Amino acid sequence: MLVEFGDLCKREGLRYSLAGGTLLGAVRHKGFIPWDDDIDVSMPRPDFDSLVALARSGALPINRSLEPYSGNWGHPVFLKYINRNIAVDAHYENGEGFLWMDVTPVEGLPADEKELARIYKRAGRLQRILMFCKADSKEGKTRLKRAFKRLFVPVANAVGAFDRSLSKLDDLGRGCVFGSTPWVGCTVWGLYGTGERYSYSGWEETVQLEFEGQKLNAISCWDAYLSGLYGDYMQLPPEDKRITHEIKAWRTNDTEK
Repeated sequence: MLVEFGDLCKREGLRYSLAGGTLLGAVRHKGFIPWDDDIDVSMPRPDFDSLVALARSGALPINRSLEPYSGNWGHPVFLKYINRNIAVDAHYENGEGFLWMDVTPVEGLPADEKELARIYKRAGRLQRILMFCKADSKEGKTRLKRAFKRLFVPVANAVGAFDRSLSKLDDLGRGCVFGSTPWVGCTVWGLYGTGERYSYSGWEETVQLEFEGQKLNAISCWDAYLSGLYGDYMQLPPEDKRITHEIKAWRTNDTEK
């Protein structure tokens, strides 16, 4: 799917880069991190918006789709590229029951450290509201947490918390135009706070890195980016931190998983 997505971007003249753990896997393992099993790519906001327009036009290969995480094309936050030939059984949010990869937009970011911290603090708060509104009341480490979800998730959705937070998060991301400052980063779904910020120059000329025997695009400042996210990223985490997503997948024409 990743190779297929790269070919799609090349055909449409869109920029993309391996991101997050996928980029870390390319640098450290030349492929998947052995205990990880998902795919993350990022795109500059202008290219991301062009991809949204392409998805809405229906110009994708058969049995492939792009769907907004939010379910709202007006504020997609990030996209899921979905392969409807492969079903999955996963215990967390996924691509409508099919194999998927995440596509996140990259926005402009300010140079001022206080303003940067304010943006990510607000983004984190809005992300938590969105995830709470989509929470499964049957999931939870304790009976109390499950009861809390059963009671308050319907209330939060009834008062429009999801849609309001979605709109605010989208506006927050678009508040600083990509390329208008020397800094960029994933804002709307950045999970590492201010460590997400890296140099705009990384997109001026991308490089190719090996991933499972393929050559795929990456920002040229991948070292600074990975250091911002993970610190000493070449150091393997302790074995008890090597947690898999435990995704079971099967072709949709198979009779058994």
